[in-house]
Amino acid sequence: MNLLFFVSSFYPQIGGVERSVYFVSRELCKLGFNVKIITQNIDNKSKNFEIFPEGFSVYRIPSIKIPKTGILQKWIWLIFHINLIAKSHIIHFHDYTPFVKWFLPFRFIFLKKKYFITFHGYEGFPIKFKHIFYRRLAEKLTNGNICVGEFIKRWYRTNPDKIYFAAVDYTEDSNDYSEKDIFFYGRLEKDTDITFYIQAIKLLQKKLDNKICFKIIGDGSLRKSVLNFLDENKINYEFLGFQENPTQFLKNAKIVLTSSYLSILESLSLGKIVISFYSNNLKRDYLKSFPGADSIFYVYEDPKFVASRIEDIIRNSHKYEHLKVEGKNLAKEMSWAKVAEKYVALYNKYIKK
Repeated sequence: MNLLFFVSSFYPQIGGVERSVYFVSRELCKLGFNVKIITQNIDNKSKNFEIFPEGFSVYRIPSIKIPKTGILQKWIWLIFHINLIAKSHIIHFHDYTPFVKWFLPFRFIFLKKKYFITFHGYEGFPIKFKHIFYRRLAEKLTNGNICVGEFIKRWYRTNPDKIYFAAVDYTEDSNDYSEKDIFFYGRLEKDTDITFYIQAIKLLQKKLDNKICFKIIGDGSLRKSVLNFLDENKINYEFLGFQENPTQFLKNAKIVLTSSYLSILESLSLGKIVISFYSNNLKRDYLKSFPGADSIFYVYEDPKFVASRIEDIIRNSHKYEHLKVEGKNLAKEMSWAKVAEKYVALYNKYIKK
């Protein structure tokens, strides 16, 4: 069966959506789907066409630097590649942008196609009306949808067919690692609450007489301000920046501070103690709805509580050994193969009609 994915960005750009599309595509290829991905060539440095070893192919729409012509460029490209649409049995969009802003006119040309959409994450807080409108429009004009997280039902009033949170490729690792450092793992942006995490590290430093090493995996627009804060407060840290393979570093973590589904699950799969922080009600619902919240990993809204919990973990680590086992057990149950099964079940539900 020919399956066509649309996604705003894809490898070599790496983020939560890009990784999800990659792994789901890999698993669907294993199940016999002929998967093609349409995305944009953001910097024109990647190949416009590429076949990945996992079996799926990627078409990147070139970017021509002419102001206010971005959508028109997408339409022209799709017209010249209309066979990709015509020969697809299923067309699936990842978030509303490629559907509403790239594909919408073609939706009314190919009326008999089966259309689906996955809603990943959120666009920021507070939520703007236009984001709710575009999501509702995409939901109405597609046959079915998948939501990444329970919170989407409440905050966007979406009626999901399927829900999942995250997934990992779990592998047993019997090696012993030096688990002593505190890691932040995520983008250095406002929505990851990095500024609150480093406030907690500042409080912790005073309690433990500078006997901590704080390491940062990730990058973003707040890098300069974050590093300045750490320098000004004489915090012992190491900035590792963006890493394509963060696992090799996270294995040596004792505690991981992170706020996204994929990062939480990846850390739990490695047997790490995870602490997440929220600064608004949307992020609270996002985190609290994740399996194991407040039982397998901790969720707080105050840097003081984060600092106190880290201190207790460091001083009384034996009390937390059970969390490492429970985290690994949770990760074993949340595989990309199971996520792919949700996609197939969604397709079968509507294609049989």
